[in-house]
Amino acid sequence: MRTSVQCPILLVAFCLPFLTSCYVLKVGTKYISYQAKARPVDKLLNDPSLDPETRAFLERGKRIRSFAVKELGLRNSRNYTTLADSGRAYIADVVQACAADRFERYLWNYPFVGKLPYKGFFDRPSAEKEAAALRAKGYDVITRPVDGFSTLGFFKDPLWTFMRDYSEAELSELIIHELTHATVYRKGQESFNEEVATFIGERGSLLYLESLGGQNSEALEDEKARRRSSAAFIAFMRETADELERLYSGGLPKEEVLERKAELLERRARVFAESAPRLFENEAHRNFDFARVNNAFLDLFRLYWGDNDLYARYCDSLCDGDLSAFIAKTRVLAKTRKDPKAAMRAELAAADPLAQLNSGEAGRPLRQETCRREAEKP
Repeated sequence: MRTSVQCPILLVAFCLPFLTSCYVLKVGTKYISYQAKARPVDKLLNDPSLDPETRAFLERGKRIRSFAVKELGLRNSRNYTTLADSGRAYIADVVQACAADRFERYLWNYPFVGKLPYKGFFDRPSAEKEAAALRAKGYDVITRPVDGFSTLGFFKDPLWTFMRDYSEAELSELIIHELTHATVYRKGQESFNEEVATFIGERGSLLYLESLGGQNSEALEDEKARRRSSAAFIAFMRETADELERLYSGGLPKEEVLERKAELLERRARVFAESAPRLFENEAHRNFDFARVNNAFLDLFRLYWGDNDLYARYCDSLCDGDLSAFIAKTRVLAKTRKDPKAAMRAELAAADPLAQLNSGEAGRPLRQETCRREAEKP
């Protein structure tokens, strides 16, 4: 998110489930109040008194949505056809938790959509209360603002007024990411759902920028430069997670694991501080506070970018680099009984067994899952 966390995170999906509980009553009522006040984009654009800034923003949103549906083949839902105001610079606060001595996510169980590794709130105090309760149980926890979420088509997800100053790259990546959730979704497969939306959002936004200004446009070049810094940040965090995962798999007593974990994070913090000036082009990445890093934070990078290479190879090798064909194939895979990621690996292996062996992916799952805007916080 633009106003809070911006570590390479792509915008984190937030699902509003239908539950008969105090939580949903409170959250659902708030969301419905936003919906009730949301105004149709087309109606606003037909209003001659609409201010130029809002008009330009709505036209951009409409153009991006049209590209996502017509050129990429994402579902033509009612999403992003209305404008709402959250009253702040983001939508909701999301809580995520992970075991302190291993990468085991805390999952909330929701009807219709299954288990998800996050719980959202429209007020910060409620999110902090939930986070405190999980910390008291010994979990590593993070609470972060999000500026995009998907209700998977149950509601009409709106554009939000705080997005008006987003760049073409930011807005297109957000919209394409969230529209993917309403197009490709597999219940109980949170890693697949977030990874595929992240891959499609990132690659789709580059295609959109190219459609506006060509392959050498300034906007496209600027976005590629920003992503180089994000990619370096993601790589550093995933390397940190990999080191911890090796520690966690060693069979040591919990007390010793936690002690060695603290030592490992202290060492990685020193390495980060020493290497940040040369690794990261983005000042926000260079100034990131490593003290924020725990298992829950690192698991963001496992959740959103864990198998990015798998999707890139599948798209480039089996779909000839055609993102719309990739979306169509993953949409089908998500509806089958097979594990969609296992099915993708099997197809790749059948198409080129030697390449699969050379990549080191045969017979083992790729590293799992994570986030973009968490670290670019001022």
